[in-house]
Amino acid sequence: KKFSGKISSEKNLKLELAPRKKLIESVREKFPKLKIIAFKALWGKSKPEIERIAKAFVKKNGLHAVVATDLKAFQKDAPEREMLFCGNGKLEWLKGPKEILAKKIIEMV
Repeated sequence: KKFSGKISSEKNLKLELAPRKKLIESVREKFPKLKIIAFKALWGKSKPEIERIAKAFVKKNGLHAVVATDLKAFQKDAPEREMLFCGNGKLEWLKGPKEILAKKIIEMV
C-alpha cells in the first residue's frame, strides 16, 4: 500500500516485503551461455546440508560453480575461512586466509 505524506514516528509501522526475482535468474535468462560463479551464504547449516544445498543451487540455476559458506560459523576477524566449492565436476572444502581461498577458487574455475 502506497503512503503519501509523512509517516508518523509516534505510531507503529507494519512493513510487508514482497519477494523479488533473483539476480542470477535474470542474468541466466539474458545470457544463457554465460559461465556464472555464484556465492551462497547460509546460516546454521551442517557440512552435508551445505553440500546438498550447493549442488541443488548449481543445478537449479545452471551455474558453472558456487562457493558456499555458513555465516554462523564465520568470524569477522578470523585468520582463516572455510568454504565449499561446488561445480565444474568438483566438490571440495577449502580452508585458509581470504587471499589463499580466492586463488584456489580461481584455479578451480
